[in-house]
Amino acid sequence: MEDNYIIWRGITHAAATAILTDFANEYHETDTVKGLRLYKKQGVDDWLILFSEVPDFDIFSFLINYIYYPNGYKGYSAFIRGYYRTKSILSGRDKIGGNRVMVYISKNNKEYDNVFLTDETGKHFISDFSGGIKRIDGPEEAYVFIAYDLKEYEHVADISPLPKGYRHTHNTRKKPWWKIW
Repeated sequence: MEDNYIIWRGITHAAATAILTDFANEYHETDTVKGLRLYKKQGVDDWLILFSEVPDFDIFSFLINYIYYPNGYKGYSAFIRGYYRTKSILSGRDKIGGNRVMVYISKNNKEYDNVFLTDETGKHFISDFSGGIKRIDGPEEAYVFIAYDLKEYEHVADISPLPKGYRHTHNTRKKPWWKIW
């Protein structure tokens, strides 16, 4: 089992691929998005996202947030849990206990620019996208470790950014031909 991964439930194959491709195109400068691997659990619409490179914690958090709030998907709701090794967290690591954190979006979240963490010792944190990890009082979600067995998953796609001239996002609207000039 890899150290850092994401479990994603409640999404179709086409939507999962499109959302991850949009993310890869958006953050194409980072090495993390050049090796996203998407797996589907046999018999159900449960997805596993693995990384060919150890993801930076900020990019990992952005991805959790991006797939929770994807552009262009109205009425979308999915279960998303990320698991990240604390040894790879550079900022705020001294506050976090255990070897791994569960990364998620809180059901009570009112802002779109953060993720929530629960460590193995039961402490709760909020991580904003400016690099800050702040301890918060619960009650947020309890730490629940969801392990995976890669034998139960089928590899369905390697996601990488499209070449520079072909990048677009799912919700990009094309200009009418008369507004090209």
